[in-house]
Amino acid sequence: MKESIFKKQLNDIIREYINETKIPFARNKEFQGLPELRKKYAPAIENDVNMASKKAIDKSEKAYNDYLSRLDDAYMITGERINTADLALLNPDVFKMTQDEFNDVAFRNKDNPTMFVALRSYAKELNLMCPENIIGKKEKAERAKHAYHTALNYINRSSGDFCCNDYMLTMVGDLFNEATLLCE
Repeated sequence: MKESIFKKQLNDIIREYINETKIPFARNKEFQGLPELRKKYAPAIENDVNMASKKAIDKSEKAYNDYLSRLDDAYMITGERINTADLALLNPDVFKMTQDEFNDVAFRNKDNPTMFVALRSYAKELNLMCPENIIGKKEKAERAKHAYHTALNYINRSSGDFCCNDYMLTMVGDLFNEATLLCE
């Protein structure tokens, strides 16, 4: 399976954010019990964290908007994207495929949005189910939005708490499973 560019970008952004905030978060923890030092260094620590957060948020927004743009391009339905051999099979008046046969045709065309329209129509006509990992533009956009908001939540929550949560630190690189199927 092709890796989602969007998922990789979000993981890279979080990885970079963790690296940029590691020292300020450690300094904040070090000065927690020392009111004099905390008062003295808190503005600089807060500034460093805020700058890293803003940078990560801006990059996340750009990655999200770039993904939506690539998604629009990928889902532009054009005649040149038609797989004529498989399209001939999607005529319910001529061929009535079983679910397994339909799944084979669907998986062959899973990365072709033009064929996805024909597949979806055929499935609806014959009461077949589209395989689970074949999702349309709307579903991909919704998953992308959820992944984007998850990234923002990680960033905002850690910057507000002055520490990265353990899950984010442990899973960095493998976060955003909802974005796994978001290949354009």
